[in-house]
Order: sequence, then structure tokens, then C-alpha cells
Amino acid sequence: MAFQKAMRNKQEGLKWPSSSTSSILSHFASSKSNHKNKTTVSTSAVDKDGRTVVVLDWTKLDERISSMNQLRHQISFLLSEYRSLVMKGEQSTNATLDSDNGQACSPALEVVILLESPGGSVAEYGLAGQHLLRLRNEPGITLTICVDKVAASGGYLLCCTASPGRLFAAPFATVGSIGVIATQLNINKLLTNWGVEPLEFRGGKYKAPIGMVGRVSKAGERVTQTMIDDVHRAFKQHVVNARPMLKNSIEKIGNGNVWLGVDAVDLGLVDSIKTSDEYIEQILRDGTQVLKMVQVKKPSGLFFGPRYGNDIETKRSQVNSPKTLLQDDVEGLMEKSKTMLLRLPTQAKSFFSKSLQSFH
Repeated sequence: MAFQKAMRNKQEGLKWPSSSTSSILSHFASSKSNHKNKTTVSTSAVDKDGRTVVVLDWTKLDERISSMNQLRHQISFLLSEYRSLVMKGEQSTNATLDSDNGQACSPALEVVILLESPGGSVAEYGLAGQHLLRLRNEPGITLTICVDKVAASGGYLLCCTASPGRLFAAPFATVGSIGVIATQLNINKLLTNWGVEPLEFRGGKYKAPIGMVGRVSKAGERVTQTMIDDVHRAFKQHVVNARPMLKNSIEKIGNGNVWLGVDAVDLGLVDSIKTSDEYIEQILRDGTQVLKMVQVKKPSGLFFGPRYGNDIETKRSQVNSPKTLLQDDVEGLMEKSKTMLLRLPTQAKSFFSKSLQSFH
């Protein structure tokens, strides 16, 4: 309900004072042009295109992505609601008529993912990357990814799926590590020295070439290394498919090394040097409607309302304008759903304070 209302009522988006907007953006653009950066300030970020931005917090990804179900539901929800608007023709209230062909354009939606991960399991991160591509490949949706700290190995596999020109990193963020590693503990010699003879039986000579207790053979080592090389090759191909500009340099950068953001931008690993706070503040100043998806916890009792976060209710008093945090239409939805969208307050600084972080 909150998402559909946000997409229909663009005029209700947060607005910065119009008298200062142009001067602020001019100063922002000029200051950025002096920074060591291969790209200028994105025109889509400063054009008043009436789009809606939804922020997803993916800053706590572990090795196995234990929050996978939640991430999948977030993406499926956004795609489902967005497609519903298009299919039902509700985009006519938002879309502009193309004077050339007389067709209406789809409503503009941008998904901003705050990503932080040092990498992890190939299967889990590969699956998460495919879910991000669902957003990127959807007509009318732009996928922006911001890396403030680290996006290495599987983390970079995720962040390179950003739409062209939409991958931002902080100056000292760590990115890269396009490589694969596997470790296996083998105690065969230890057992043998104690008079224990481990026996292994295989159906298929390539089944588990290196185990924990069996003898390690040269053939097993070769097979295992071949498996690692195959995964590494697929990883590099994924990066090239997502960022075609890296095709000629993938062998140079795909050696497992890592780089700081300021160096990664020169190598084409990221598009621009910019923190997530800078980018979101920039689009807020432009008047873009920005929302953040958070998880709402179930009510703790009959006389207690739903909780979102751990102690956010006790800290809400610290926010200058509570009504800008929770809109009336969202408050009714809290009692019926675990997931909701919060409109960002007009002061971007207060949104990024600890009291308003998303808890899991």
C-alpha cells in the first residue's frame, strides 16, 4: 500500500527549499569535478525525473547469506508491486507521454542497495547475484549499489550487477578479490601414524577427490584444482557480462587482488567515488522521493504495538519530525505486515543516525 501510494503520488515527495536547491547542486557538482574520479555527477541523480527510490540494507551479509529468504522476498515484492502498477495501467498518472511515438513510459523506480560483504559460499552468492539481475533487467527499474566498507570476492560478484554507471564506492572501501579459494582439512597421516587405516570407497573416480580422512592423491589434487579453475572462470565471465568495459582487463584484475575505491575507479571496478550518505543526500536535495524497506517485528503483546528494530520506539523522540518518518497510511499497515516502507525524513543526517538503522 505504501509503495503503490508513493509511486502514484509523486507530488508528495520530500522537497528541499527550492531557493537553495540549484545553488547546492551547482556547488556539489563543481566540487565533485575536482575529485579524482572517472565519471562526473550522474545526470539521472540531479534531473527532476519524478522517480521513486527504495533503499535496501544489505550490509550484514555473512558467508552463507543467512538472510537469503529476506533478500529474495524484498526483490520479489518490489518486482511484483512494480509490475502490478504497469499492468493495471496505474502508471498513466505518473508517466509522461512520448511525443515521438505517443506511448506512455513506465513509472521510474530506482532501487539503492547498501552492500557490505567480504564474500562467502559460491552457491549462495551466485544465487543472490541472479536475484539482483532480476532487478537490473527489469524495464523501468535502475539498480544502484553503494559500497561504503567492503565488497570483496562474492561481495564484488553482487555489486558488479549494478546498472551501468550506478556502482559507487567510498574512497577507502575495499573491492575486488575476483578469485576462488577452497580449503580441506586432511588427517590421513595423523591417523596412519596412530595405526588407524582409513578406508574410502567411491562410485565415480571424481567423487570427492579430496576427503578428510582418505589418502590424498595427485589425481585428486588435479581434479580439485580443475574445479576451482572452472568456478574462477565462471566468476570472471560473470564480471565481464555485468561490466563489459572490463573484458580486456579481466585477466589483470581477476587475480584475486583487492583495491581501495580510489584505485578501483581507475581500473573500472567501480563507476564513481561516493559514499551512500552522499548519494542519498544528493537525491533528497533534488526532491526525489526516497523510502527504505525495513522489517517490522510482530507485536509483543495485546497492549503493545508492533516493533521495528530493537529500541527504535524509545529513540523516536530523538527525531525532530516523527510524522515525516511514519506516514499515516503506513501506520495502519504495521499491524498487518512484517515488512513496510518508511519515507526518509527531510533531514538526511537524522536518517543515518544509529537510532534509525534497520535491525534484523
